[in-house]
Amino acid sequence: MPDYKLPDTIYTDDRLPNPGELRNYRKDYSSARIYNFYDAAVADQLCSDGMIPYFANSFLIECGLDFSDMVFAKYNRIRNEDYQIATIIRKVDGAEIVQKEALTSKAQKHIFRMSSNVNPFLNVQNLKGSMQGTKYVTDYVQGQDLDASLYPYRNDKEALVQKIREILQNHFVPDEGCLIDFTMTDDYRCIFGEQYISGAKCLEATNVDMILSNLRITEEGCVFCIDNEWVFEFPIPYEYVLWRSLSNLYYKYMVYLKNKMTRNQFLREFHLDENNFQVYSNMDLHFYRYSIGSDYTEKYRKSAMTYNLRFV
Repeated sequence: MPDYKLPDTIYTDDRLPNPGELRNYRKDYSSARIYNFYDAAVADQLCSDGMIPYFANSFLIECGLDFSDMVFAKYNRIRNEDYQIATIIRKVDGAEIVQKEALTSKAQKHIFRMSSNVNPFLNVQNLKGSMQGTKYVTDYVQGQDLDASLYPYRNDKEALVQKIREILQNHFVPDEGCLIDFTMTDDYRCIFGEQYISGAKCLEATNVDMILSNLRITEEGCVFCIDNEWVFEFPIPYEYVLWRSLSNLYYKYMVYLKNKMTRNQFLREFHLDENNFQVYSNMDLHFYRYSIGSDYTEKYRKSAMTYNLRFV
């Protein structure tokens, strides 16, 4: 477990974290901390070298004759009650499956909604799942998450940007015939606020959580969206999805990029309109309040001090 005081994820030897997956800045719950090195870079190297089992913060040990079939578990307890769910990977009859289950009675509706969500993007396969009782179950896709596939290019800005452009071209460019004009709806106001981009193009259904860690490529080169949790069937500016995915990627790789380019400079590499960035930030803030609300772990965080570090 990356953190033992307020854990939200349990890894096993069958499912270890990928480079870019462990980001624990300001998750200090025991004492104040001085940040005098880039722990994200260290964590990435440990993940890449397969050394996390030797350096994990804490361990959960099972003793007995019958052992759990669990391979991985993640609990989203910081969300609003309507969206608190667990994602659990299990081994069943030699094959791995993924279960999504509600952690509160209010979240059950969210689980049922996943069974009808379909990802609308180009060249991205949808996982076929089904409800098994109160749980939503899909097959587990073997492969590599697209964000982790970029790790070898982390120190080469030009190569990294080129690889990202290829991903966007192959998987994020919709058929122009599928695009519609933005129109304001009550659902949009409720989730994303009042601000919008005039004349923005949209899809009829949008997966706003198309971050690269939710896209997995198999050995055969087929890309699956492994999380269709946040699909909305009303107009949402399509460029917001790109902005959100690329912003998430920048912060994941910021330890390698911060001395080479700012986030906005990074986003401009992919021809996004900088005039729209503030609107997208406002949309994202409203979406955070809608899905998360108030992160209860913040009240347990200890103070932190940082040094201005630069790679040389």
